[in-house]
Amino acid sequence: MVEQPSPGPLAISLEPSETRVRRATSASQTRTPAQTKVPGDAKSPGDARPPGDTRSRILAVAVTLFGEQGYAGTSVRDISERLGLTKAALYYHFPSKETILDALLEPFMLELGRLADLIRQSPPPSPETLIERIAEVMTGPGGVLLVLVDDPSVIHRRIGRQDLVTLQRLLVQALAGPNPSGARLLRAHCAIGALKAGVMGRALEQAIAQVAATQPLASAPLTGATVDSPPCSGPTAMAVRAVLARMQHESGELVTAAERREIVAAALAALGSEPPVDAPDQPA
Repeated sequence: MVEQPSPGPLAISLEPSETRVRRATSASQTRTPAQTKVPGDAKSPGDARPPGDTRSRILAVAVTLFGEQGYAGTSVRDISERLGLTKAALYYHFPSKETILDALLEPFMLELGRLADLIRQSPPPSPETLIERIAEVMTGPGGVLLVLVDDPSVIHRRIGRQDLVTLQRLLVQALAGPNPSGARLLRAHCAIGALKAGVMGRALEQAIAQVAATQPLASAPLTGATVDSPPCSGPTAMAVRAVLARMQHESGELVTAAERREIVAAALAALGSEPPVDAPDQPA
């Protein structure tokens, strides 16, 4: 079977959440006939796996392989062979590799839409509430982005680059509040930066430590890797991304609850409790 061409970026929806839910439900109901026998995926009499388990297994193996080999370096055959399925069985659930990527990104996209809903609320949420929700998204479904860090163009093909820029601007404005000073806007940007660096930096640090513990000879290339300069190439980097994929899949979170609280506290400290007043220009 020939893989379908990429349908283009997935827009972050700013429409009401009820509309998004109806569309998502309708789309999911048309993807896979519930009572059709899947070729190559027969269960043994003692197999107690739930009906949706095969789809979940495909996604789990796919994200791991994307981490190990990169998205471009992973084929549908690679995924089916790792699962022990025929390609026909895999194609029953996902007609192409692009649709697997869409399914992996879908939880993240839904959470971004919910963030948009939160920003629209009247009265608006407190900075504490908004920062906590952003942290939840980053540490949970947003973790898949770290697995694809070797090829950000993949993310931008599936999620419009302008959508992400627009959403970040809306988040900064919501944190800064109405009629913010320049200093308040700057602090709002710093709060978002603290969240990104805290979540991504801690997750990367843990993944590097795990790889270095199992691959001592690989520890030298990892020394000095940071969230701003992660190890993005070579077998060691792929091992790091595979660990990140496993962390995100097994626990659903890139950091612990205690670590997330510390990251949120750091972001709130960067924002400040009161809107700052721009300092007057000093005379020359």
